[in-house]
Formats: sequence, C-alpha cells, structure tokens
Amino acid sequence: NVTEELNPLQPDVTDHLDEAARQRLIAAWEQSVPIRKAECEYSKTERIANYAAAGHGLTGDLKANYSLGQQKIETERFDATTEGWVSSVDNINTAGWGVTLEFRLPLWDGGAGSAAVKAARFEAEQARLEYERERKKARAEIINLVNQLDVSFRRLEIIRKLIDLAKNKLDIAQMRMADGQISRLTFLDSKVFYLETQDKYLEELKDYLVNRVELESKFAD
Repeated sequence: NVTEELNPLQPDVTDHLDEAARQRLIAAWEQSVPIRKAECEYSKTERIANYAAAGHGLTGDLKANYSLGQQKIETERFDATTEGWVSSVDNINTAGWGVTLEFRLPLWDGGAGSAAVKAARFEAEQARLEYERERKKARAEIINLVNQLDVSFRRLEIIRKLIDLAKNKLDIAQMRMADGQISRLTFLDSKVFYLETQDKYLEELKDYLVNRVELESKFAD
C-alpha cells in the first residue's frame, strides 16, 4: 500500500548551539584551525629563512671555556730555632676562564648562497601573507556559519509545524476517502503534499548538519 510504505523519518535537532556556545565560538576565532595552520607554516618558513641567512656571508663563533687544576708552589722561610732556611711545597687549586672568537668567510659560490637566502625569504613572505589572509577571513567565516545554523534551525522548526499541519490534512483526507466523500486520487494529493513537506525538512536538516560539521571542523583538536 503506497500510503503505508512511504513514511520517511524526520530526526530532530536536540543539541542546537545556545547563545553562550555561539559567542564562545566567535570569541575563539583566533584559535581556529586555519589560522593555527597558517601561523605554524609562517613560523617554519621564517626559521628556514633565518637559518639560510645565518649561514651566508661572514659568520662567527664565540666560545668560552673554564679550566680547573692544581699547581705546586715552593716557598722558603727562616727558622729562628735552627737559624736556617726551610723549604716547603704547597698545593693550590687554579681556575680560569678562556674566551675565543672565530670568524668564517665562505668561498665564492657563484651567487648560489645568496639566491638560496632570497628564495627562503620569499617563501617566508608568502607564508606571512597567507597567515594575514586567514586572519582576515576566519572570523567572518565563523560568524557566517553560526548565523546560518540559527537560520536553518528556525526553518526546521517552521517546517516541523508544516509537517504537523500536512499530517492533519492527510488524516482528514483519509477519513473522507473512507466515507466516500473524496476520491483516492484526491487523497493521494494530500499524501504527496505530506511527503514533499517531509522532504523539505530533510533537505534543510542536511544543510544544517553540513554547516554544523564545517563549523566544528574549524576548531578540531
């Protein structure tokens, strides 16, 4: 029986974001995944560029060392008892710091080193620009997704009420058809309207869930 076989389910949204949750997500836009990813990429390329620049041209190393040892010192003193000179050997600890500075100047490489530094700097600048772009659009995207969720949720509530009205209309049509007041074709028109309203609910629910997943993916751990 076609009136019994076609009966799709309409799952309810029971965990819609409340106002506090929406405001927390908007306030945490700087911690969103796209920004964190772009920031990490920028930091990485900047370190690479600094390392490349540090190894090009005149470089130097400052080294410090500390030494500890012992030294023997021989002393003489006049002994009044024996009326003679007496020698003695004493051990003393010696310690000292040493500092050295070494400079290195690489051989000429035909400009390869300079080109590598420029390329690394260019990569770092590109990563910085991408980071700035992500910062500019991240907050707007999150606010837009939060607003879309609210709009979809309100639409779901409205369509749910329309489903109830369509179901009531279908029940009345079924009773009238049983009493012979309307034809089966007229009854099926009510059934089609009821199913189409349910389909609208499922389509809107799909959009709601897609936006919800996209919003949550912005803050995935």
